[in-house]
Amino acid sequence: MSSSASITATPAVTSTIAEIADPDFFNGERKKLHSFLAQLTLKLRVNRAYFRDESVKVGYATSRLRGPGSEWLRR
Repeated sequence: MSSSASITATPAVTSTIAEIADPDFFNGERKKLHSFLAQLTLKLRVNRAYFRDESVKVGYATSRLRGPGSEWLRR
């Protein structure tokens, strides 16, 4: 007696990042803040599925800080 069972695969849900350039690193230079924030906002908005909660957004944003721009992280 043979029984054939149908197995259906559930597609994997993946989050991919759209090919938007990462924002330039921000080093605390005030004249570059507006540009940094605009680039960061674009990256986060285009990739909403990937950056779905605040902790992921904050982690990503802080990874783009360098030098004096990241000193507040050490406090």
